[in-house]
Amino acid sequence: MSYSTGNTLPFAQLLELRSHPADTTLRSSTHARTAIHPHTVLFRETPFAVSVPFDERGKRCDTCLRERETLMRCTRCKSEWYCDRTCQIRAWTSYHKRLCPLLPRLVCAFQASSLPTPIRTAAILLARLVAAHFPEPSLPEIDPFDLSSPASAFLALLPSTVPSTLPDLLSPILGLPPKHIQALLERFGRNNHSLPRPRLDGDGIGDAVLPMTSRTLNHSCWPASVVEPVWGREGLEVRVRTIREVSVGEEVTISYVDPALPFPDRQSELFSTYGFTCACSRCSPPSPLPHAAPALPLPELLTLSQPLLDLSPVSASQLPLLVPPNLSLLASTFSRLAHAPQSALTALEAGRAVLKIYKLIYPAFHPLIGLHALELAKVAWNAWISGGDEAAGKLRMGEVRDWLNLTRKVLRWDEEVDAVVGGEEVGEEARLLFGLVDEELKRL
Repeated sequence: MSYSTGNTLPFAQLLELRSHPADTTLRSSTHARTAIHPHTVLFRETPFAVSVPFDERGKRCDTCLRERETLMRCTRCKSEWYCDRTCQIRAWTSYHKRLCPLLPRLVCAFQASSLPTPIRTAAILLARLVAAHFPEPSLPEIDPFDLSSPASAFLALLPSTVPSTLPDLLSPILGLPPKHIQALLERFGRNNHSLPRPRLDGDGIGDAVLPMTSRTLNHSCWPASVVEPVWGREGLEVRVRTIREVSVGEEVTISYVDPALPFPDRQSELFSTYGFTCACSRCSPPSPLPHAAPALPLPELLTLSQPLLDLSPVSASQLPLLVPPNLSLLASTFSRLAHAPQSALTALEAGRAVLKIYKLIYPAFHPLIGLHALELAKVAWNAWISGGDEAAGKLRMGEVRDWLNLTRKVLRWDEEVDAVVGGEEVGEEARLLFGLVDEELKRL
């Protein structure tokens, strides 16, 4: 089966798209034509539609999803907010011209219903998708192997029948038949992406429809790449970036769920949300990670993690460290004690163990590893400046530099790249701390 891609397939030199017409759970897989190194940007994609989380309306721009203290509000519908005139014009020409007079009715429908916040966010996203790209009551003929445009790639997504009240809710507001909205919803629900915050903390910045990413990249709990939001002159984009070495012929994947979730939780979420059971290297025997282990108290976890501090291989006796809630307890202990100088040593013990566990769960250049290394560097620095002799200071400064070097390796904050992993704020923090450490080492 061949693909109709025109000149728009963004990765033809690096990747090959292979079809699986007989498979009911995936239509294709994407494989490396050549060896691919970490930090390779495979392709970029402008979101087909985006939506701010419904409970963050008025805090983020509805066009680029940036969080701002001051936003412009649409004076007509009073239901959308923008960074500036540029974002407002982009929204108006894309979807808001059609949707603006209809949004007050949609908000009133929300108020009259008991729809949970995620469904309200999905309803706004679906309404924008319809207004921007499918405003007519009929859809073009669907070719499952046509990727020549974002619209055709979206329609080529595998449909899934998910019971929903959204077609009946949106139909009278948008003036379109429910079956039209249902046909889009069937390709919509399982293929949306929650875009992460730059620091990967808390909930995402919003939901996005990414037809090319969804159509070409399958799931693995040991992913080869990640999807990251970046902001440039043309506004919000996403880039797909490799986070480990990819060999010739290997499938290039992303992870639909957090690989740190326990095995049963990953399988349950993948099956309930996406309709398949994962059989990747992390889910099939012999998996390097345990599927179950007992919960342990913090003192025992810290004792068990001592051999991990030099990043040595994990022994069988240490495998319980890799299983929640043990990982959660170590991570929460680090977060809780990181800013308490009197508890800095305990925080560092927990933080080092968390880093080693992250390096087993996530590929080597996953941004979470670099972000955690930066937090370790800050805790080690604070432990030194809160008091210590010169000999201890030299050791502590060396440790800080080790964590910062790992941060630089993973996040690339000192290189000429299109966007710093984790955001420019992270890069500035790392540069500042590196300078402070250099000055302190000269003094010592």
